[in-house]
Amino acid sequence: MINKILKNKDFNWNIVDQAVVSGSNFLNIIIIARILGLEQFGELSVLWLFILFINSLHMATIIFPMMSLVPKQQELLAYFSGVYKLQFIFLGLSVLVSFFTVFWYFQIQNQVIDFSLIISFLLVLITYHMQDYYRKYFLVLQKYFDAFIIDFISYILRIIIFLYILFSDLELSLIQVFIIFFITYSLGIIYGAQKYKYERKANSFKETYLQHWELSKWLIPSGVMQWSSVNLYIVTASIILGPVAVGIIRLIQNIIGALNVVLLAIENFLPTKFSALYERESFDSLYTYFKKVSIIGLIGLSVFALFLSLFSSDLLTLLYGKEYSQYGYIMNWYVFIFMF
Repeated sequence: MINKILKNKDFNWNIVDQAVVSGSNFLNIIIIARILGLEQFGELSVLWLFILFINSLHMATIIFPMMSLVPKQQELLAYFSGVYKLQFIFLGLSVLVSFFTVFWYFQIQNQVIDFSLIISFLLVLITYHMQDYYRKYFLVLQKYFDAFIIDFISYILRIIIFLYILFSDLELSLIQVFIIFFITYSLGIIYGAQKYKYERKANSFKETYLQHWELSKWLIPSGVMQWSSVNLYIVTASIILGPVAVGIIRLIQNIIGALNVVLLAIENFLPTKFSALYERESFDSLYTYFKKVSIIGLIGLSVFALFLSLFSSDLLTLLYGKEYSQYGYIMNWYVFIFMF
């Protein structure tokens, strides 16, 4: 089975694409933490938790239903027209919710309300989810090379910019970092928008909404609970302990996030595969394939998690400096939680 997967050209592009995303995020966090310092990086980490919350809703209402429903569509272009409208409605509501949530958070922290920071944050929120939408559009149509290109534009370019800033000893504010995020995501959006294909139809939005709601009404509570299982406690910690504590936690999460390279690639590949197996063959075929993938994935993750646990302090020292080695025990806890 492994040989069959490795010989699949499209799946290999999917792995490369996810490696670009996860690898770039991994390097960006290290570089940004060094540029901003722990306090501003902690503020960035807190604000990013709000983006991740919106992302959990985005996956539940737009992305996961789309990945499952595409193989069943008779009029695919009309379907993508409906999803497009649903995407923009979601973004509009997300901006409103995020604005008041961040405003409320700053008030609790007794911080001066910086509207420039909030606006730059909202621009990143919009472009992050729009770029991700186009990326998932390419993935669900098995156009893995296009997904790779959009991520290469958005993520690799950002690394180049931040590396230049780091080695030039330039200072950046949090707002300027958000602006760089906004620009690089926007360039990826431009590429995706040029290749997005849809066909307007009178009832496409209503039909799409009803199809998505049948799945998302179960996925939304699951997504909220998944986000809350860890992130809600981190937000609470930021209110009690301040953003510096969140920055430390985020740096540790960044290392453990290396496990997501395989997990997210599988997440992008398997829903469509499962749906196709169920539609064309039978539930038994789907279940057999699911068991094989689960066993292989569990073995691989266990080995990697053991490595991170054994060398946690050494990894923190290597990436962030000796002062962080004392937080190795936190990484051990995160590895334990991540496996579950």
